[in-house]
Amino acid sequence: VDPENRSEVPKLSNYPNPFAPGQAESTQIVYQIDSPGRVILNIYNSLGHPVQMLVDEFQEGGVWTAAWDGRDVASHPVSSGVYFYQLLEGGRRHHRALTLVR
Repeated sequence: VDPENRSEVPKLSNYPNPFAPGQAESTQIVYQIDSPGRVILNIYNSLGHPVQMLVDEFQEGGVWTAAWDGRDVASHPVSSGVYFYQLLEGGRRHHRALTLVR
């Protein structure tokens, strides 16, 4: 995916997936928003508990990238497993799963 080419960018994706710290320092979450507004991007564990907030700010429309390094809000490494990331923008909610392998 070329983040500069909007026609190639899905609304929400990440790479690499799965990711393993030590091999890839983080996973890059790429998202596209159509119009300016508040954007919130959070990581949740498989039980739905919040793990990390990556973005909570006003952003212009376009393609954006946020990195997650496999750590929680207290900077502790989280365990291997499936995590979910959720994008809230323009009154819409988008979510996907990602896999962390330690």
